[in-house]
Amino acid sequence: MELLRQLIKSFWFLIIISVGLGQELQLENNNDGTWNVLYASPPPPEPLIAGFQFNVDSVTVTSAYGGAAEAAGFTITASSITVLGFSLTQATIPFDIGGILVVLELSGEPTGLSSMVFSDLDGNAMVFTFIWEGCPDDSACNYDENATIDNGNGSCLYPCSTPDGCGEMDSNFDCSGNCIVGLDCVGECGGDSTGVETCTGCMDDGFQQWSPNPGPPACNYNPFSIIEGECLYNDCLGVCPVIIDNGIWIENTVFYTNEQYDNCGECAGGAIAEGVAWCGETTASDNCCDCLGIPNGTAYLDVCGICVGGNTGLSDAFNIGIDASDARAV
Repeated sequence: MELLRQLIKSFWFLIIISVGLGQELQLENNNDGTWNVLYASPPPPEPLIAGFQFNVDSVTVTSAYGGAAEAAGFTITASSITVLGFSLTQATIPFDIGGILVVLELSGEPTGLSSMVFSDLDGNAMVFTFIWEGCPDDSACNYDENATIDNGNGSCLYPCSTPDGCGEMDSNFDCSGNCIVGLDCVGECGGDSTGVETCTGCMDDGFQQWSPNPGPPACNYNPFSIIEGECLYNDCLGVCPVIIDNGIWIENTVFYTNEQYDNCGECAGGAIAEGVAWCGETTASDNCCDCLGIPNGTAYLDVCGICVGGNTGLSDAFNIGIDASDARAV
């Protein structure tokens, strides 16, 4: 908080030197329900504050105390919206830049100070200006309707490709960094790569109706393609027949094996034929067919050598439906 106050002092000092604005108020949030009223006033021969009154907008004032006003012996009172400070002994508040004039305990979050009345010992009016640093540009993503001044340090952030916003606007994006004008065929927001060659590519994301392998996408799937091109798929070792080299697909001759799962679900297994003949020709380690010739099927040979169960539609000759519990009851 002290570092922030020193930055505010430096900021106000630059304004006073360059512009000549020397009587200003600002609110500082203490994040505990209290707010500091910071003030900037020039040194003598400019007059010193002998009394003040102001309203706090959009909140209820619970109490007001502390700061330079209390240190100078001022009487400080507060109603629901108004804060009043004065001295019965004609004391004045010393000049300062970014000092705390008074601390406010508030219900809610204020939107500013208004109806400000300040006077010197002679009863002459002292014109104070309330400033709220923030982004006053309503086209910015972080527009602050209460802001009265831009601090000049990139406080305004505009739509661009990053969710946090940028110092310069990119109308192709919204404030969340989403592209709102569409992607071209190389994935550039608002780009001009829309030719046939550029826009042709694999469109199989794993759920297209032409996918031979529903579920996983083709390994050369291009989410930006709008014209269907050739789709390639990994071998069972997870290696794609092509790889990207400097943005160009080239053949993966080093690692690609073209090995696939056999009918028994084994990578590079020997069960690659079909039907009963194949099941009879494969070795025991490769053979996952049942007696009906169905890979991983449940049909089997009963004691009579008849293929039963599974998809045969036949029951085991010795399965006569006797329940063991029924047999014990007999």
